[in-house]
Amino acid sequence: MTHQENRTLKFALAALYVLAVGTHASAAPLKNLAPLAKITANSEYNSSYLAKFVADGKIPGAGAGRDLERAWVVKGDTHRNGAEITFQWPAEITVAEIVYYGRTAFETGENWKGYEVYLDSNSTPAVKGTLKSGHGPQGIKLARATKLKQIRIKFT
Repeated sequence: MTHQENRTLKFALAALYVLAVGTHASAAPLKNLAPLAKITANSEYNSSYLAKFVADGKIPGAGAGRDLERAWVVKGDTHRNGAEITFQWPAEITVAEIVYYGRTAFETGENWKGYEVYLDSNSTPAVKGTLKSGHGPQGIKLARATKLKQIRIKFT
C-alpha cells in the first residue's frame, strides 16, 4: 500500500449501534436499532466499505487486518477533515444512546476524533464531543431519551 493509499483509507468506522430505551427496568439488553435504518453517507471509499456496514453487527478485532464489507471507510482525498453518516427510520423510534466502534483492524489510530450528533432536521447538535483512539465501544449518550426518525453524525 502506498503512502497516498494509506492516507486515503485513514478515516473509518467499524460499527455503530443505536440503542433503544428500555420500557421497564430489567437486565435485558437494549435493542440495537441501527440495522432497521436506511444508512447513507456523504463519502464511501468503495463498494467494500459502504456506510451500511456499520450496522451489520460484525466488528473486526483490533489488528485483525481484514475488514472488507465490515466497516465504513471514506475517501480521504475528498473527506480528510470529516464526513457524515445518516440513519433514517421509516417510523419514529426512541433513542437513548449511540455506541461507536472505531475501525481498528489495521491501526488503532484510524478512528474519528470529534463528532456532532444531529437529531431529525435540527441544525444544532444534540450532543458533541471527542472520541478516544483505540478498540472497543464508546457510548455517546443523548441528554435524554428522544423520539426521532433520523440521526446524522458529523465526524471531524
